[in-house]
Amino acid sequence: MRVQYLLLGLLCVFAFGLRIINIDQHGIAGDEKTSFFVSQFIALGGVNQEDIFKKPNNPYFTPQEFWKKKTKDDFYVAEARSDNGSSALYALTLHYWTELFGVDDGTLRGLSAFFGVLLVALIYFFVLDYFQSTHLALATAALASVEPLYVGWSQVVRTYSMTFFFCLLATWLFFRLLELEKNKQKPTGLYAVYGVCVFVCLMFHYSVFVLFVLHGLLVLLFVRQWRAWVGLGLAMVIPALGMCWWLFFSEGGKYAFRFMADSARVYSLMATKDPQIGYLAPTAAFSVFVQMLPVVANHYLPTNGFFDALLGKKNLLIALFGTVSSVGIYASVLNEKIKKGAIAGIFLVAFLLYSESKLQFTGLSVALVLLLMLVQDTFQQRGQLKHKYLSMWILSIFPLLFLVAFAIQDGNTFRIQQKYAGYGMVFSLILVVLAVRKMWTYPNWIKYPMTLLLIIQLGFVGKTIQSIWADTAPRYLLFSTPRLPNPYRAVAQQIIKKCTPTDTIVYPSYLGEGVIYAVDAPQYSLNDAQLVNFYLPPTAQYWQRINPAESNKIYLKRANGTQELLFDFKGTTYRY
Repeated sequence: MRVQYLLLGLLCVFAFGLRIINIDQHGIAGDEKTSFFVSQFIALGGVNQEDIFKKPNNPYFTPQEFWKKKTKDDFYVAEARSDNGSSALYALTLHYWTELFGVDDGTLRGLSAFFGVLLVALIYFFVLDYFQSTHLALATAALASVEPLYVGWSQVVRTYSMTFFFCLLATWLFFRLLELEKNKQKPTGLYAVYGVCVFVCLMFHYSVFVLFVLHGLLVLLFVRQWRAWVGLGLAMVIPALGMCWWLFFSEGGKYAFRFMADSARVYSLMATKDPQIGYLAPTAAFSVFVQMLPVVANHYLPTNGFFDALLGKKNLLIALFGTVSSVGIYASVLNEKIKKGAIAGIFLVAFLLYSESKLQFTGLSVALVLLLMLVQDTFQQRGQLKHKYLSMWILSIFPLLFLVAFAIQDGNTFRIQQKYAGYGMVFSLILVVLAVRKMWTYPNWIKYPMTLLLIIQLGFVGKTIQSIWADTAPRYLLFSTPRLPNPYRAVAQQIIKKCTPTDTIVYPSYLGEGVIYAVDAPQYSLNDAQLVNFYLPPTAQYWQRINPAESNKIYLKRANGTQELLFDFKGTTYRY
């Protein structure tokens, strides 16, 4: 076995370990529930279960009824009314995944973890093919293994981990096509594969259409072979026809535009009623700027986490002044001893002046210098290699710019989140590795201290990963207070243990103060009952009903009239 494949295997094992720690320790939450429902062909609110929950003169139902066989029509109904049709292919994949491995929090999230590890391997092979450098490929894969965005979304029952994987695969196919055309080959079949892959990506998440707009931009900028233009144009007919079918003729995507318009309207109302600068606010220059700052910082691994850790305008000005001064001295002073002494003095004085987070503010200066080195390296390239550098810049930066466009379109800042530009993260990691490679061409007195500070930054990245495991990383999982283990699974385990044939489980109906994101949702909530039944045996005959007058408590009622409290959700406290 060649050494590089052994190292890649070790990286994948390492990445797998990072992605499964505490993977089932926190209850499924928010959009995870949506993916869970759709994957089981069940609509939020029970639109396709009225024969179970709305039987005439009979309020009772059993797990066996809940788990009755579903059809593709049920899948379409669930996708159309519970989600916006955007992640249909993910939900369908998750369906067959759970048929193989069962329904549990760990197995549900395991699909994302699995593709999170595959992504690390794919990054290696993409970089190896594109830059023809084993060292560059291994280094990028190593960074990908610890990138918090990848680790975090590998532990969520949502489409993003698979989306990132297939977006990179489509981009690799795109660059392979361009390379083959440049070498006068005729990759006709590969054009069709690329077109199918683009359609697959869009069926994982609509927002990744931006990536393929950028593919078109790269063609305009760098491709002069007419055959490539024609081939790519014809290839895009496949996703165009596929999306037209899905959005306008299928039952699964027919509510997509209505759903997205309603979502934008609701978030705009929420932003107007209770603006939260940095999370959800009406679109304005200031609110967009503030919300973009952490997204941009976390998109560049050497500054990951800096927005939340670095406080104080004075400290920031010191870091910026020190960086500019050091770069100016390095470029203008010829005497090596004076140059070393002046730059070392600037960093030492700045370190002493920082009022807090001294190492990270120093790391900020190093990150900025590293960025300047990358800019210099890009300008120094020539020919095809320069095109490759510029392609990485475009694919890394433009997804961030489109977040601003989304905010303008929606009228609110909700979609300014890193996950919506996450398909560009791999190209950012490649740029970081290219910058580090350039850094190592500088004198020892520059590259060694910078390397030390970058290693320290990796330590801070490790702390971010620990906060993801602890469920205290709101930038990634939206929670700052750790969730308990899944309460619905815990209730189901109690029912299995305690319930007798004469008992009845009584569920609450909680509508809350928020909005039910489901088309044709009922006037009372079935969600608690549905979520518990997901964890009950499919052949069980437990008698169950819903009490519309009760909002929070699940009871086990005995035949003699007594009842036992199984769980109290306390409003939204445990309804994650």
